[in-house]
Amino acid sequence: MGELELLRHLNVRVFFMEEIEERGLHAVLHEALEIVTQNTAGYGISFDLDSIDPEFVQAVGTPVRGGIHPQDFLHFLPALESSPLLALELVEYNPSLDGSGRTLQSSIIF
Repeated sequence: MGELELLRHLNVRVFFMEEIEERGLHAVLHEALEIVTQNTAGYGISFDLDSIDPEFVQAVGTPVRGGIHPQDFLHFLPALESSPLLALELVEYNPSLDGSGRTLQSSIIF
């Protein structure tokens, strides 16, 4: 069973880039926050850095133009303060592709 098929089987709400572009990241993130805070003691976020436009984050394995602007994600973070967030992980950073350290020093890496 492939990843997307498994997610559908488990009834996981998936937001694709087309929907994010249509509705806006802010609206999608708020819907996701509503979903993950229902009937739970907490949740975690795994944030894939190659979802950020490579203009801002280059040290990822699969950079794709047209990704998220980092400030759009960073402006959403205060909404998480009153929620039961238990973990936030940043994934897909590849230090071997960050010779200048530009990605590591960007605001998205905190």
